Amino acid sequence: MSDRIEPQRFHEAGWRVVRDDAAAHFRTGSFAKGVALIDAIGALADAANHHPDVDLRYHGVTVRLRTHSERRLTERDVTLARQISDAARELDVALVEGRLELQEEQRLLDVEHCGHEPPTIAPRALRGRGPGAPVHPPHRAR
Repeated sequence: MSDRIEPQRFHEAGWRVVRDDAAAHFRTGSFAKGVALIDAIGALADAANHHPDVDLRYHGVTVRLRTHSERRLTERDVTLARQISDAARELDVALVEGRLELQEEQRLLDVEHCGHEPPTIAPRALRGRGPGAPVHPPHRAR
């Protein structure tokens, strides 16, 4: 087993480490440009035999990397992250750094873990409700 990869290695490439994954969000500006970026990522991933998780939305592409066979980040992830960032630059796609993108990445990880979108209302509004019960926002006193 190789040494632990420090998060700074990804930060240098503009990526962030969220939980056990390296993550980046690229603002494409259009769906077509997002598809072009995913095509480039696919070619890089196939050449390296190392495949990231990719989420395509109209406004951008979110990419997550982890070496699944080792259940952690490895040098392969650092290399592919840099290659993906280079491909995005060649396509004139911006790598976005910032809090909103990390919150989006956290939401995507939560969806992956739970299998559905997390609730968007306060948890106390759910108290006393059984599975499948309709969820309504709490009533406010007038």
